Amino acid sequence: MSENVLVVEDEETLRRNLVRYLEQEGHSVRGFESAEDALAAIEEGGLDFGVAVLDLRLPGRDGISLATDLAQRSPDTRVLMMTAYGSIDSVIDALRVGVHDYMLKPVLLKDVARKVGSTWERIEVTSVADVLTPVESGEKSATLTTKQLQDFSVVGRSAAEFIKILPGFSISGTGTQNR
Repeated sequence: MSENVLVVEDEETLRRNLVRYLEQEGHSVRGFESAEDALAAIEEGGLDFGVAVLDLRLPGRDGISLATDLAQRSPDTRVLMMTAYGSIDSVIDALRVGVHDYMLKPVLLKDVARKVGSTWERIEVTSVADVLTPVESGEKSATLTTKQLQDFSVVGRSAAEFIKILPGFSISGTGTQNR
């Protein structure tokens, strides 16, 4: 999965500020004014994004339509939707297409960055879980090197601590098991 962040926002000042702020937070970010511009760049440049921050109302195709396309092209992309026009219907529509979080404008840059960061943490947790594979006993186990365990960060816990708290998971060779 790519560590790139996609920002699609038609308001130029907000888009520019989001891109700059997220870059300062250490993310690799590409910003676009419309869904069409973002999709064209994805198709032409073979770009892949781990997290997408989308405005709901965009010129041309809206954020829900773009989220649907992203889900079909790159199912691992986590979508965060933001809008100044929040309604129950738009929240339901967003959830139906797999949007992971929904923010009402005006947004603070630090809040968007925090949500992007917590989304990356969830992606890392998912990546740890993806390493676990079924074994004959019905348990799940993983053989991870010390370096791999150090590379995973799970909300202030090591990967080993995280896996210990998952029922039915163990780490091969450590002697720790939960049943």
